[in-house]
Amino acid sequence: MNSKRLYGNEIPENINFTNPALVILNACETGTVAVSIGDEINGLCRGFIQAGSKGIISNSWSVFDSSSADLIKEFYKIFLKGNSISYSLKEARRHIRKKVRNSKHDWFGDLVLWGSYVYYGNPALRIQEIKSKSAQG
Repeated sequence: MNSKRLYGNEIPENINFTNPALVILNACETGTVAVSIGDEINGLCRGFIQAGSKGIISNSWSVFDSSSADLIKEFYKIFLKGNSISYSLKEARRHIRKKVRNSKHDWFGDLVLWGSYVYYGNPALRIQEIKSKSAQG
């Protein structure tokens, strides 16, 4: 792999998830894609799916570090209690929206702080399923 940048097409060549894995790409624009010849969509998310990941959370645009860290901390807090990925992400987004609305800042209607997060994969996946399948593998 390139030591400075990671490209989606490098992931399946270098990583193989033999058990279900949740990948969280908590950096700006990690969910963006490029369309190449033949209308093939390339990006980090596709690379991780090809490598066997069962779920990926990524960002569609630039986000603020503080709200990004807060959202992911809240996501893990909810997810590790046994809730599904989709419920955990929804509640983490709600947490950020509530926090912003209780502050003095509008932040462009606050969508810029939580709306960037996109999940690809089985929305019902839970931590127990990841743990039990990993133990079987």
